[in-house]
Amino acid sequence: MASIARGRGRGRGRHTDDPIVRISKAMSYVLRHGAAKDGIPIRADGYVLVDDLVNDIFVTPSLRALATSTVVHTQLKHPRLKSASLTIIQQVVQANDKQRFTLVQEPVEATHQKVWLIRANQGHTLEVEVEMQPITSPAEAPIVVHGTYAKNWPSIQKHGLKSMARQHIHFAPGKPGEDGVLRQVPGFSK
Repeated sequence: MASIARGRGRGRGRHTDDPIVRISKAMSYVLRHGAAKDGIPIRADGYVLVDDLVNDIFVTPSLRALATSTVVHTQLKHPRLKSASLTIIQQVVQANDKQRFTLVQEPVEATHQKVWLIRANQGHTLEVEVEMQPITSPAEAPIVVHGTYAKNWPSIQKHGLKSMARQHIHFAPGKPGEDGVLRQVPGFSK
């Protein structure tokens, strides 16, 4: 049985990571930060073709062009995900307790084929249109919680909560363990 070595985020996996964990970290990096830099077409809503990430699905260049509405590029497989397959990507999405990804199958106009698309749900440094509701008034969300590490508290206390390199600041609708709250952040303290 493989052990899972959990890093401190930022997509830095170790060789001892479980393959599902490694692929999840690689997908997080590519879908949140690296798609455009790595030459992977990304739609305005953050979706990319699964075929542009994995090595076992065949989509014709004309179908790819229709699905992404971009010029077909030469690099098709992302090196961080070269060992992944659609089945493994589906396992990663289903097993992720933080619901980091959305995987959908969409029909392509002018054909009878469907393509698989995936996106990160949050945490982007890339500018994408994700389905989030901005909080503009305290009445909209009387309680919000932002999970972080205790070492960050002095800076937050002094400078306030900032999105840093990401597009948004994410909140939970309550305390860990309450309805709608997925889980507690490791190392988080009250």
